[in-house]
Amino acid sequence: MASAEFFFRFESASASSVLFLLCVAPFAAGLNNGVDLVPPMGWSNWESSGCNVSEALILANAQAMIDKGLQKAGYSIVGIDDCWAEKFRNKTGHLVANSTTFPSGIKALSDKIHALGFKFGIYSSAGAWTCQRTMPGSLGYEWIDAQTFAAWGVDYLKYDGCFMEDFESVLKDANRRYPFSPTPILRYPIMAEALNKTGRKISYLCNFPWQFWNLYKDS
Repeated sequence: MASAEFFFRFESASASSVLFLLCVAPFAAGLNNGVDLVPPMGWSNWESSGCNVSEALILANAQAMIDKGLQKAGYSIVGIDDCWAEKFRNKTGHLVANSTTFPSGIKALSDKIHALGFKFGIYSSAGAWTCQRTMPGSLGYEWIDAQTFAAWGVDYLKYDGCFMEDFESVLKDANRRYPFSPTPILRYPIMAEALNKTGRKISYLCNFPWQFWNLYKDS
């Protein structure tokens, strides 16, 4: 794994491999659930490989983090970014790992990452598609996807913000889609509540898109 640079919040680094450090605002409010008492640190594949991602790549970089002493230094997360799933959901509405690049499935990969002593991270988007449009986003499927991520042993979710234009039509069907009362606001808050209701402690990074700052209010 090549030498890496840090980036803070959502700024990109230029190195071929990226270690990420999430910064917490001094007076930010959060759940008192014991998660992320210090800023979480780890590795994600996006800056080094983009959509050219596979289970072999993820495992190789996890091992490299151990070999180079990064795990001992506190880098505890190994994450997959975009392009890990098939382009369409299965008949029950669930996300399915790309059978070519992740032939063992996400649960098996998660188990291997945990066996190496890391937490496991995954990616989705608050829209109909993820940002590369190679796989479905979680808009309208937040509850299903949160349960899926929990069942796979996910510890960390990076939640992007692309193709969110259809959220108002999904909101009209919210009472059927979400077992929450009252129905939370769509996009970022509803995924947060869905993750919390799984009973698994999952760190949540919202990659909020600047294009929507002045269009809609999320909270």
